[in-house]
Amino acid sequence: MNNYVCVNQFSLIEKPQEFESSLEFDGIVWDYTDIPPRKIITKIIISCKNQNEITYSQDGSILRIDQIKNKWMKYEVLTNIEQIKYLFWFREFRNNEKIDKCIATWKGETLVDVGGYYSEIGLKQGLWKELIKNYWSKAQVYEVGKYKNNLKKGTWKYVYNDKEIGGGDYNQKGQKNGKWTELYDRFSKYSQITHIGLYKNDKKVGKWDIYQRKDEEEPFVQIGGGLYDEGDSVKNGKWRELSQKYYQWSQVMYEGEYSNGKKIAKWDIMFRKNEREPYEQLGGGLYNEKDFSKIGYWTELSDEFQNDSQIIFYGEYQNGKKVSKWITMYEGEQIGEGSYDEEGSIKIGKWTELKDGFAKWSQVIYFGDYKQNKKVGKWKILYRKEGNKLFEQIGGGCFNKENSNKSGFWTELSDEFKFDSQILFYGEYHNGKKVGKWITIHEGEQMQNYLKNKYSHQWRRIIQ
Repeated sequence: MNNYVCVNQFSLIEKPQEFESSLEFDGIVWDYTDIPPRKIITKIIISCKNQNEITYSQDGSILRIDQIKNKWMKYEVLTNIEQIKYLFWFREFRNNEKIDKCIATWKGETLVDVGGYYSEIGLKQGLWKELIKNYWSKAQVYEVGKYKNNLKKGTWKYVYNDKEIGGGDYNQKGQKNGKWTELYDRFSKYSQITHIGLYKNDKKVGKWDIYQRKDEEEPFVQIGGGLYDEGDSVKNGKWRELSQKYYQWSQVMYEGEYSNGKKIAKWDIMFRKNEREPYEQLGGGLYNEKDFSKIGYWTELSDEFQNDSQIIFYGEYQNGKKVSKWITMYEGEQIGEGSYDEEGSIKIGKWTELKDGFAKWSQVIYFGDYKQNKKVGKWKILYRKEGNKLFEQIGGGCFNKENSNKSGFWTELSDEFKFDSQILFYGEYHNGKKVGKWITIHEGEQMQNYLKNKYSHQWRRIIQ
């Protein structure tokens, strides 16, 4: 008789037995109905019940519940919403004793040949087909190879759309060795990038090159790379490397010099709109060669910089910390500003800042006061449609001056708010938590009437 128990694929929380409260994480939702696709950051609450049950919830709705079979083992939270909703691993029990086989399901369907077998003492053995960590609908990539007593041995391959796209060899100690073609951490349909170079006993050595292709019909082309030291596998000399969120519509590169793994001297920030255009310098600045911190005036790109969200920050660093006034520009227009104190990186006074996910079709800004890096008092949420010069107040509320918690009645925007999906929520906060009745306001006549009654002074300029 076969029995199945659901298990989690990853591990992150070091001691689940000590995890009794709730944690808040930034979850990732991809809206790939848009071109370019939009990555939406949304808050995920993860809580533990009786030290053996992990619950994922979003906006008060439960997305998933995982059972912890061994509370002494590490547990990694999932932050990709698709994985939270759709990815489940099952271990097959036989005769209610040993775990014999592991399989995976995605959206309720068993993934063909994914998984593998365990030995009698629970160690992975033989041929396995595993998912890359970044697995989602647009990144269905597998790792295929053999285990011996839980260690990867011999040749392992990356497989994408039934074609081998990379891989390399493991030695007898389960260490990467020799030439490898590795996938970019965020490899997907929209970021088909590989890194090619040598491993020596699990450490990168010598020259490593970065390659990119737009789609499977085109060859890979080198776009960057640099050198690793032979001894300690740290970067040295000239490098051209990817931004952390590089993909098809956000082709941002950094170019400069490393010394013993630390950035030094001048670094340039480069960008191109597509593979047919050359990279153009948009920003950059200097690193102190004594402590490797940023110094002087910098031009930086937002973390979400992409073709339809070209946001640039201008300001000064002292000892690696932002100081004085910083300005935010969007397509050549000043759209935000605020100041940091003399200690550095502490926001103070009036700020106009952009909502996460600000883009051509979702131009939302926040306007209010900071006190020692905490929002206080009244904050306004403003929005404008593409082509308009002025922003209309569309929401807002108050932050408690003592602890910066939201308090009183608020009008908030949905995480996915944009020109063709305008949804507001109105209700009350008490000590930072939603209480009582909340209403949902949809776009159209309902929203226009609400805004007309709520905000009589509808229009205001960005900076006052």
